[in-house]
Amino acid sequence: MPGAYQGDGLGPAGEGDGSVLEDYMDSLLVMPVEVRRNITLLRELDEKSHAELANVRAEQARLIEEARKRTEGITSSSERARTIRQLRAEPDFVQLEELRKDLLQKIAEKRSVAEQL
Repeated sequence: MPGAYQGDGLGPAGEGDGSVLEDYMDSLLVMPVEVRRNITLLRELDEKSHAELANVRAEQARLIEEARKRTEGITSSSERARTIRQLRAEPDFVQLEELRKDLLQKIAEKRSVAEQL
């Protein structure tokens, strides 16, 4: 029967060594390992990012409350803006910005891994 596969399953009758089928079978053998690896990596990144997100939220809430207390009695908008600028330069606020950057980097890494699936 013309164009039918040979009994050995390597390819169409009379069309060489069947490398297309072999390539396909090879990709099936490799793909699950890659998918499994990416899913495991996504899970790890997800756990880390959730922990970091909780930390960022807690620190952010604490610093917002501190900023409220420090600016509570200030009525001048320029004085309030100056106080907020000073707060943002303090080590705790700078550290919060670093935590946010790290979290955004993990989110970007998760996206990159997810795009490979």
